[in-house]
Amino acid sequence: MSDGIDFAALAEQLEAVTRTGTDRGRRLLQRRAPGIVAQIRRDAARFGPLSFWGRCRNVDELAGATIVDPGILQLIADIAGRNMSTTSPHAGLQHTYGYLFSRIETPYGFKRERWLETEIENAFGLHPTTMGPAPQHGTLLANIHSAMTW
Repeated sequence: MSDGIDFAALAEQLEAVTRTGTDRGRRLLQRRAPGIVAQIRRDAARFGPLSFWGRCRNVDELAGATIVDPGILQLIADIAGRNMSTTSPHAGLQHTYGYLFSRIETPYGFKRERWLETEIENAFGLHPTTMGPAPQHGTLLANIHSAMTW
């Protein structure tokens, strides 16, 4: 349930435009994926789930590669209004919105697949969009956070 967004192609475009800063990336993301921008802002709001998450590493040990392009991570941080290290980013932002724009392939597939496929929702008997980029209710990060606290 990707809301018609080709995340691989958009990630490639975002990587190219964020090399010179996040302004062009912000405009591109707002134009191509306004729902993602709105979700990031909603998660960063006063009572959003960001404060419940720590930091992580931006390296996949099995793939031996950077998980999310640093320019894309900076773009996500800017939209969220957060200072964030691109080597040890906010875990919630990276593991949800960052993974949507990750271009590495791991032995288990692309990182974004967990949020574009519905296996997790099916396993828990949830609506198929609950843990995807276009949830019927909530946001990707808030829904993942809620599921982790069950």
